[in-house]
Amino acid sequence: MTLRLMRSFLFLLLAGTLPAHAAEYCVGTPGTFQIALDDAELDGEDSLIKVRAGTYNLSNELRYEPSLEYALPAGRLTIRGGYNADCSSYSLTPGATTLVSSNHSSLDIITSTGHASVAGMSFQGSSLVMQSPILSPCPAQRRTFALYRVRIDQAQFDAVAWCHNVRVENSLFTNGIRHPDNTIVPYNTAFSTYLADDDDTYDAASTLTMVNSTVFNGLTWLNSLDAGRQGTAILYNSIFSVSGNDIESRAHIFAASSRYDGISFIGGALLIPGSGQNTTANPQLDANYVPAVGSPVINAGTSVVPDGLPETDHAGGARVIGAAVDIGALESPVDGTGVFTVTNTNASGAGSLAQALANANADPGFNRIRFNIPGGCPQTIALSGSLQAQESVNFDGWSQPGSVKNTSESGFNALPCVILSGNGGIGIETMGSLGSDPITVRGLAFGGFDLAISLAFGKGHAVYGNQFGGRIGSQFGPLLSANNQAIALIGGGLSVIGGNPAAYRNMIGGSTDVGVLITTFLGLGGNDNSVINNLIGIDKDGMSALANGTGIRINGGFNLIRGNRIGGNLQDGILLSGENARSNRIEDNRIGGGVLAFGFASSSNGRMGVMVQSDANNNRIGPDNVIGRNGDDGVRIMPTARGHNTVSGNHIARNSALGIDLGANGVTANDADPVICDPTLGCAANRGQNFPVLTSAELRHSGIIPLGRPIRVQGTLRSTLGGPYRIEVFGSDGCEANGHGEGQRLLAATFLTIDNAPYCPPGGGICIVCADGNCTQPFTAWLPEVDAAVGDSITVTVTSPAGDTSEFSACKTLTEEQGVPGGDAIFADGFED
Repeated sequence: MTLRLMRSFLFLLLAGTLPAHAAEYCVGTPGTFQIALDDAELDGEDSLIKVRAGTYNLSNELRYEPSLEYALPAGRLTIRGGYNADCSSYSLTPGATTLVSSNHSSLDIITSTGHASVAGMSFQGSSLVMQSPILSPCPAQRRTFALYRVRIDQAQFDAVAWCHNVRVENSLFTNGIRHPDNTIVPYNTAFSTYLADDDDTYDAASTLTMVNSTVFNGLTWLNSLDAGRQGTAILYNSIFSVSGNDIESRAHIFAASSRYDGISFIGGALLIPGSGQNTTANPQLDANYVPAVGSPVINAGTSVVPDGLPETDHAGGARVIGAAVDIGALESPVDGTGVFTVTNTNASGAGSLAQALANANADPGFNRIRFNIPGGCPQTIALSGSLQAQESVNFDGWSQPGSVKNTSESGFNALPCVILSGNGGIGIETMGSLGSDPITVRGLAFGGFDLAISLAFGKGHAVYGNQFGGRIGSQFGPLLSANNQAIALIGGGLSVIGGNPAAYRNMIGGSTDVGVLITTFLGLGGNDNSVINNLIGIDKDGMSALANGTGIRINGGFNLIRGNRIGGNLQDGILLSGENARSNRIEDNRIGGGVLAFGFASSSNGRMGVMVQSDANNNRIGPDNVIGRNGDDGVRIMPTARGHNTVSGNHIARNSALGIDLGANGVTANDADPVICDPTLGCAANRGQNFPVLTSAELRHSGIIPLGRPIRVQGTLRSTLGGPYRIEVFGSDGCEANGHGEGQRLLAATFLTIDNAPYCPPGGGICIVCADGNCTQPFTAWLPEVDAAVGDSITVTVTSPAGDTSEFSACKTLTEEQGVPGGDAIFADGFED
């Protein structure tokens, strides 16, 4: 296999069009654990270390530190505990796998280039250290250190996140004792994280996201850099409890629905505006750190968290019991809800869904509607009118006997056993009497509605595990009638469609107008919602089309679209439109088909992957979207959009037109960028931000070469004074017919500031002076060799300080320096691939 084909195959795995291969290790002693860590350093693949249930006494540290990662980036390392003897299954029981140490021996995970996660492990006197070495060369996109259902007692979690973001979920830290090697923190801590800022690579410092976790009898220490360069800690549904201030922080903090007595801010850090619904009340935890009856943290959390709520809590039990999620790592068994059961498929009367909802509406507070309809699966309820939720309620389709949750990581193998059938009209709608209360809809199927679910009133709704369109179960199952619209988030806000667990995925297809509509009502609402991990326009196999007209239409602001597979739609995958469509984030989605010339691919969208128009502004598309094989442009930003729409850190390739298209169809030639851009006066799309001009792309063997980055890319940017401008460098297997590229692989990022000095080309030539408020500035970026080969096409984009991203530049073919040791004329022309 040639280098180019090898890279293409690896990117196919990244794009999610084939399942990634992982090396797996089954360990049952500290010795075999260390051997597995050593092998994972060198296997060049994603690695899963399965640790059998039991107690492991550590006398020495366990260490993972891939020493060759600067030449070959490390794969994803996952360490999971609780496995049975042959590692064929694992238990969610807390403490099933425990590392014990009497001399503070720790598990150390040290990497700059790899993702790493630890799940289902307990540490007793043994610390967990996760570290990207300070000042190490970082990849172009941050990696992640993650903890899921981890318990650390009489020890410390210590993270140094130079090249990483940190995510902690469902984890419990108690009776903290500082790790002896942690010389920065002067006293005992249970949780210590250093959030770093590599301003040569990233435009923002690293972040900590902490969801439903508990730090008890141990200080939380959040370290960062000085004022102006702090990292950010985002705390949701978490308990911090120690004598005095519970948190000391040099990082900015956003805290929502959490419990703490106080925060001691240092070095200019602050509590981010918008934080709220926090408490200082005694959490009233029992000996196992579960909220006791009457605890103020019961039902006091929010369901609107990054990536959605986890499906289970720290102990493996249901994450939400009662009206809302509890605060902390463990969910109280206290329910406190009224339960009304549906026992037949009648449109009304005793035992019907309509009557169960009427009973719930008449009972103040949160209630649950369960299903126990006799007979086979599925059962169809033909509604005679909309189901109007006037009180907070959970429509729990999963409770119907025979219902199966989705377990597929890329498709939808769920079996909803209750179908709601309409003849137009609305299926389920929220009413004004809800106030700010939420409803939950899960495990149901919908067909034949003008609008299946309308969320016009209330806040914090959750819609997950449902099916809209397609066949129920197998290819021979009942076919759902088309809806005109599947889900409309109108007004309100703070709602979640889908969620990170596979079971939370919705399958949303077959809608004649739109799959998910996020919009305003009388100019209000449509904000702060999340659409996570759904199939939108994609059938249950994860690849075939089940077309909506448009996948997602957004007319509101501050919404998060993450982790979805969006393809097969007749028009755009995602449409951002209207002056209220601002500050939305579109991250880590698969939009359209694959980005390679071969292999399996999900279905393309008929028009744009992402379309931005009609005053939509300040939106961010990226990082980590795969946008490919769409029927027109990958991303199109119209002149009617107000600008500051950022397209950054994505994989964009093989679209029928441009990867990024500003304004009219086709490449927009560089001209003078305006010093002041007023969209109301006809300013160009994204102010017509000029793309950079590449002058060389060369694999170097001589001169001063940064460690592990021998490819030098040089060019110039002509634009307005100031900075920093962010230059992103991409590699692709070929250039487009128009001479410009798309961005199949992000290779590096660099920053530059434009000054008013004349630019004189190296080696002589006419100097270029400033004119029309525009000046020219050169730039150089150094790239790792592993991601690009001689003969590849290199292209770049630039994003202005205000957030306006350019189109892709003209391509430059990567060549190799000749006439020095290491130069290879045989491969210089690229024909050997």
